Amino acid sequence: MMYWQDQRFLQFIRYFNEKQDYFECHEVLEELWIRTNVQTKKHVLPLLILISTSLYHWRRENWRGAEKTMTNALKRFNEICWDEPYIDEIQLKQQCEHALQSITEREAFDSFTLHTDPSLAWQRVTIEETPEQMLVDKHVHVFQERFKKT
Repeated sequence: MMYWQDQRFLQFIRYFNEKQDYFECHEVLEELWIRTNVQTKKHVLPLLILISTSLYHWRRENWRGAEKTMTNALKRFNEICWDEPYIDEIQLKQQCEHALQSITEREAFDSFTLHTDPSLAWQRVTIEETPEQMLVDKHVHVFQERFKKT
């Protein structure tokens, strides 16, 4: 099975487009990336992880983290062979360039949507519901929950 057919990839798109839950985007894609056994960072999955991470930092006004990860993401666009047939990579690159400019100018967070092929039925997958107020500092809540279990 190709990674774009995997449930986690479809969840990633739903988290990104519907919930703007970039922490969860990172989590599900990192798990998928590890399971695909891709040994390089010059691949679409780590690129999408970087973009999600940058948006998470931007929302939290972690300007340095947002700028660094988006800059790295844009460099990767030129290093990878884009094999993702369902996401419009040209539009995504333009969105990332615009986001980096906004981040550099310290503008307010502004999400964007991944433009996907309609045949990619990401809307049908289930995802974890997260209260809106948790999206900004979700990593804090996740780590607190993990420590409660130990």
